[in-house]
Amino acid sequence: MRYKGLAFLLSCVGALAFAGSQSASAATTMVNVDGLYSDWDSIAKTSIGSSNLAITGTGSHVYFYVDASKQSSAVKLSDYNVKIGSSTYKISLSGSGENYILQGQDQTTGNSTTLNDIGAAVVKDNKIEADIDLTKLPETFNGMQTLTILNDSLGSGEATSLNDISTTAATDLANEVAMPTLASGSSDTIADSSNVASATNSMTTSGITIDGDDSDWDNVAKIQTGYSGTNDVAVATDSKHVYFYVNGTNSTSPVATNSYQLNIGSNGYYVSLISNGDGTYNVQAQDQSNNWVQLGTIGTATIKNNVLEAQINLSDLPQKYSGVQTVSLSNQQVGPGTATNMVI
Repeated sequence: MRYKGLAFLLSCVGALAFAGSQSASAATTMVNVDGLYSDWDSIAKTSIGSSNLAITGTGSHVYFYVDASKQSSAVKLSDYNVKIGSSTYKISLSGSGENYILQGQDQTTGNSTTLNDIGAAVVKDNKIEADIDLTKLPETFNGMQTLTILNDSLGSGEATSLNDISTTAATDLANEVAMPTLASGSSDTIADSSNVASATNSMTTSGITIDGDDSDWDNVAKIQTGYSGTNDVAVATDSKHVYFYVNGTNSTSPVATNSYQLNIGSNGYYVSLISNGDGTYNVQAQDQSNNWVQLGTIGTATIKNNVLEAQINLSDLPQKYSGVQTVSLSNQQVGPGTATNMVI
């Protein structure tokens, strides 16, 4: 198989949170939208009614958190007013179960322009954590911005933070892959092995298993990137799967479990990991090529000793692929840095 044209540029991760009118700083924190919530522990919160709210931002993302676990009614899923600098948006969650997409109205111009699919959220244990993708907003942000969230139906008050964010912080990890041609209507059968493009630098990925033992990645070339330390990152494919790997043992931040943007050919998927509570994860995704339809579980992953290895099953994707495909992956939570023209 051939992998070439690898480019990876990730934003710095930082969080400085302020609650209410009182400046309350927090240490740099990575937020993973995965329903675990522990990464919000050090971020200042504001008590509004019987709920606690928090907001923070880093790179090209703004995150907010709502804890309604002490109230008897279900957590509110609509009418969150989020202000980023001088721009204002009314945010609602659309979906079911635990996984939601964010919809909004841009109230900055007074025309209440509708914004579709501007991020993702998890609702679990009557709490919300949400990720607003700044690249999906019409306005552009760069530098320190005051972030505010409120919801009048919860009570009076607002949560505020000051963060360094940038719409242009994200770029792609581009990886051109020669994928075996698959039989029509099937993702399991190679129709013609001669359609597998010859590769100057080939590798066999059939030995990769998602079991918490990452020794099978030893011979897979990696890039190094990171913010608080370094992460080793690798991507691979075979005729049935796309694999990715993040080794954060030399980083002080937990390995990211959400916000992986995966593109295969012209199709995009927003990939997150949902914890099973035992170190294993279900890989879930939303199909951005089809109105952000929730695909449910499309693979498996493990995280052990801050090392992530994940497998995506091509058979669980609605699209079928054949021939050479351009695969790209980006995640602003992994760390800053650029790697280019790396053959793996």
